Amino acid sequence: MTTIKYKIEFYTDWNCSSGLTGNADIDIAALRDNDGFPYVPGKTVKGLLRDAAKTLKIGDIEKEIFGSEKQKGSNHIDENCQGRAFFSNAELKKEIRGALKDKEDKKACLFREIASTKIDRKTGVAEDNSLRKVEVVIPLTLFGTIECEDTHKDAILKCMKFIKRLGMGRNRGLGRCEISEVK
Repeated sequence: MTTIKYKIEFYTDWNCSSGLTGNADIDIAALRDNDGFPYVPGKTVKGLLRDAAKTLKIGDIEKEIFGSEKQKGSNHIDENCQGRAFFSNAELKKEIRGALKDKEDKKACLFREIASTKIDRKTGVAEDNSLRKVEVVIPLTLFGTIECEDTHKDAILKCMKFIKRLGMGRNRGLGRCEISEVK
């Protein structure tokens, strides 16, 4: 087994969320860990890399790396297998977390709200009850690890280079990023 240390460098605001509301004013809140810091779940990283592997047609090792899931309506028990790679959450550096841990006002500066509304195409006026607020995280860099077989490392690194956006709203300008190995 080998450990790939990676970083996700965000160039624009981004949002990974559970789909739950943050409070009465925010419709979609950014994910926060137990200490209130933003993070990207390991399963999100795994899913993005799996999609990249499919697009890049990595081949048979895709199943080895990411595993497979039983298809709906299928009776084959052996279709469900666990992948051989394990993905940690991507988080802020420990030094930054330590410096901000007890400073709620400073920690709050990592987040901001963006609002949007639906505009009626015919009248050009905002539609009633269409205002939505989303909590986003400012551009920053997160770090994580991937435990994998030595033979899978090159394929995973190739998939990392393919990912250019992450999280909610990535087709609308949010979540522009680069994922790369930290040596």
